[in-house]
Amino acid sequence: MLTPGGLVKLINQYLTLVSEPIVQNNGVINQFIGDAVSAFWGHPFVNENDHAKLACYAALEQSNQLNKLRRRMPEIMGFRKGLPDIKVRIGLATGELVAGNIGSEQSESYTVMGKAVQIAEQLEGINKIYGTTILLMEETKTLAAETIETREIDRLYLEDRNEPVGVYELLSYAGELDPKLEEWRDRFEVGLKEYRQQNWEQAQSDFKACLHLNADDRATQLYLKRIEYLQENSPAQDWHGVWENV
Repeated sequence: MLTPGGLVKLINQYLTLVSEPIVQNNGVINQFIGDAVSAFWGHPFVNENDHAKLACYAALEQSNQLNKLRRRMPEIMGFRKGLPDIKVRIGLATGELVAGNIGSEQSESYTVMGKAVQIAEQLEGINKIYGTTILLMEETKTLAAETIETREIDRLYLEDRNEPVGVYELLSYAGELDPKLEEWRDRFEVGLKEYRQQNWEQAQSDFKACLHLNADDRATQLYLKRIEYLQENSPAQDWHGVWENV
């Protein structure tokens, strides 16, 4: 049984493990909010050309750290049965920020504010919809493109954006994606292209092929449900493939 003391111990271990990759990749931990960590990369702490890559590396390593935490759970908790299921969701965004010592006259801390912070928080939550672990906005993906493997997930209206923004799932370091997952990723993106062109039957075929490669992929399941709906409820003539109910 998870006691209050055990919960505190677990959260502290979790925050320690997910903080290590941030520091190792020259990130700055902004704050801890409950069981969440907010961090940023940027001048003067890292080169402007490296911040997106380093943030992605930290996120991938955090995901690996979670596996380490799961293995250590019996030791941490003191029991083996009924262990809590530990999951992580990460959102990465790129944009201008305001940084400085912010607070009251009695207490202040160095922190960052801006739309990119809000978008990262939004992407973290959107992971729940698509069953993903790490989501990043298109600007971040573009800056780090040569160093990572991604899968395009959707185009969404994010915080204060008048135009839809490309959203990508971070999968691995560049060149390290399993061949089967690479085939699944490529087939998904083909299906996504057909979906946006309203070629419903072809998109359905592509997404069903994705499920044969990765049966538990929630994003694929979601698109198949959308196609069923859109076949019965034709979108407007100016529809550009954006599902606005996310």
